[in-house]
Amino acid sequence: MAAHVDADKASLITVKTVLDLAKRAKEIYESSKVDEKRQILNFLFSNLEMKDKKAIITLREPLDRLVAVSDHPKCRKE
Repeated sequence: MAAHVDADKASLITVKTVLDLAKRAKEIYESSKVDEKRQILNFLFSNLEMKDKKAIITLREPLDRLVAVSDHPKCRKE
């Protein structure tokens, strides 16, 4: 049982860290060097393309699922 509690605590810390980073993503990206920006983009996107002067992006898992869930009507704040 203690192992499950420890795992839950570790998961909560990980989720909190990811959410904190997500809140500061723009700030982190803008203050990063070129190589760091490239790493951030590679972490977020599995495919970056340009088509007719427009960026075509494909999010990596699980980010793609998070976006899909956030677009669900029950998740929207109105």
